[in-house]
Amino acid sequence: MLHMPNFRYPNNCYRMLKGLDDIGRNTWASSVKHLLYIHGFGYVWLVQGVGNVDMSLFNFKQRVTDNLRQGRLETVNTTPRCSIYKYFKTMLNPER
Repeated sequence: MLHMPNFRYPNNCYRMLKGLDDIGRNTWASSVKHLLYIHGFGYVWLVQGVGNVDMSLFNFKQRVTDNLRQGRLETVNTTPRCSIYKYFKTMLNPER
């Protein structure tokens, strides 16, 4: 959206929502900012851009996938209901 010309509605809407977020309002842009920060990409929000878009998108997707997988493993290892399950199923992937 940032690469669109300034007269395009998506660009205008994003800039408006970012401005509202800057003054403390909770908007869709606030959710994007939160996602970027919790996955370690807060610098993208601060500079409002990246150098290599394709590589950054790949890295972000990989980080989200890794965080979800790590969260599932933590749940299996700490939940009493999974105490026996974790000994039979060592890899968290779908069965055939």
